Amino acid sequence: MLSNASSAPYFNWFAAIAAERKDFDMSFVCLYHEEPQMIRDMEKYGFRTYWIRYDWHKRKSGLISAHFKLKRLFREIKPDIVHAHLFDDALAAITAAKAVGIAGRITTKGDASYHYYHKPQYVRFDKLINAKSTTVIALSGESRQFIIDKEDTDANKVKLVHHGLNIAEVTARDKDVIESFRVKWNLHHKSVIGTVSRFIPWKGYMDIVDVVKAVSSVNPNVRFLFCGSGEEENQVREKISRLNLHDYVIFTGPIAPDHMPSLYGVMDIFLHAARHEPFGLVIAEAMLNGVPVVSTRTGAAADAVISGEHGYLCEYGNIPALAESILKLTDAKLARSMGQQCIPRATDLFAIETGYRNHLKIYQKD
Repeated sequence: MLSNASSAPYFNWFAAIAAERKDFDMSFVCLYHEEPQMIRDMEKYGFRTYWIRYDWHKRKSGLISAHFKLKRLFREIKPDIVHAHLFDDALAAITAAKAVGIAGRITTKGDASYHYYHKPQYVRFDKLINAKSTTVIALSGESRQFIIDKEDTDANKVKLVHHGLNIAEVTARDKDVIESFRVKWNLHHKSVIGTVSRFIPWKGYMDIVDVVKAVSSVNPNVRFLFCGSGEEENQVREKISRLNLHDYVIFTGPIAPDHMPSLYGVMDIFLHAARHEPFGLVIAEAMLNGVPVVSTRTGAAADAVISGEHGYLCEYGNIPALAESILKLTDAKLARSMGQQCIPRATDLFAIETGYRNHLKIYQKD
């Protein structure tokens, strides 16, 4: 099950392994406002895909309609397990699956903690989803503890399974693209610190601007890449202007997915300052590309980064600690050494093959 997206790379990676292994029969359901790309994606693997028209702008009526359509679909195809991944599809599908007596009801909490901090009126529905699920999958250790503590969920049903990544795809760097980035942004002979995230308050960009000020006052040879877009971008730009930090910050805008590995290829350090993360895909991607990570103690970073080996972990909002960690890693030799240690660590934790095996164990149990 997937909602509010036409397709997802993770689903394609998972489907490719499932088609080869043939451990179970699988079909996909997409809740989307127009015919989703997923239908064409899954055809090549031989999996059935069902599309239920759904517009999240009309969430209440849309979810009620989707719930009843899913009940009819589940009665027709009779799955042994229904697996939802985001709030909208989970609320519609898990309640429908429970109503028609499907024994295995799995929810991956891809947006865990968002409602608690930003839309508290929806937390009761998170708790309802968890209660009606037979297994709740958390994407990080932090997320698992949050689901248990804040969403009052039985610890025995909450399992940790990291997102799996297709390593060949997320590390497919292009030397020409890397060089074009370096020329475009004048990065030669600079220490490059990259952040890839939406410009929204809980991602920590305002704190990162303070980090830029602290680091550049000691080492003016740094350049910070801000990659993303979002509602807070103008505020971030205004703060940079107010602090006269234009020389040290480059707004890249969104980067084409095919060029993301090359973007990591120009970075010496990856910086993440979020308050919380259900997972943090960009952290895993950076590590797989051999970039040491400086991050708040959240999501994939908290699970993967051992401070002093793969980068450094800091507490949320601790600007001096984040700045000090960046300054340590402007030593190019140290950054390269830690970056190389990131690759096997991230491979062990985040390879799609590992994610597939862990999901299979849950499917076989449910």
